[in-house]
Amino acid sequence: KKRSSSVIDPLVTPMWNSNFEFDVSVPELTLIRFLVEDYDASSRNDFIGQFTLPVTSLKLGYRHIHLLTKEGNPLPSASLFVHIMVLEN
Repeated sequence: KKRSSSVIDPLVTPMWNSNFEFDVSVPELTLIRFLVEDYDASSRNDFIGQFTLPVTSLKLGYRHIHLLTKEGNPLPSASLFVHIMVLEN
């Protein structure tokens, strides 16, 4: 489990510029979940959107991850722009 830093400035298109590295032993059984929450210092973090997929389904390169509601419905215009790389030992 990894977590990016919070973006305090309420931007329309926030940027995290975070890098995460995971050691995956059994990719066939591994899921990756992208979760976005609204950080607020005075209350708990509110769910914005999420997307979960098997690691074996990841495509390399720059990708848009389209976020879904808790019920799995699409969130219009809500996506993460990510860069996926696989480093092999």
